[in-house]
Amino acid sequence: MNNDLQASDKPVQTEESPQATTVFVLGIIGVVLCQILGIIALVMGNSEFKKGYPKTGLLYAGWILGIIGTVLLGLLIVFSIIYVVVIFLFLGAAGASGAFN
Repeated sequence: MNNDLQASDKPVQTEESPQATTVFVLGIIGVVLCQILGIIALVMGNSEFKKGYPKTGLLYAGWILGIIGTVLLGLLIVFSIIYVVVIFLFLGAAGASGAFN
């Protein structure tokens, strides 16, 4: 039995993806500043993994940061919606009680 053969039909690539640094930088910016870029890092990382690049190094780190940025964006959207609903509820309650007269 030869252990050098891979069970996968994709060729094993040992070099780093040419987009690894881009995915990593977008992932960092997606977590720190602009969470929309986290989605872009996530999508770019997925496309590089589908090309057969290994889940190691900067590409994997950027992909993980893209996931974190995407989750943060989702939480931001949910909390923003809750905030707007609560403000409207308080304004409606204050208006119904005659506080604005």
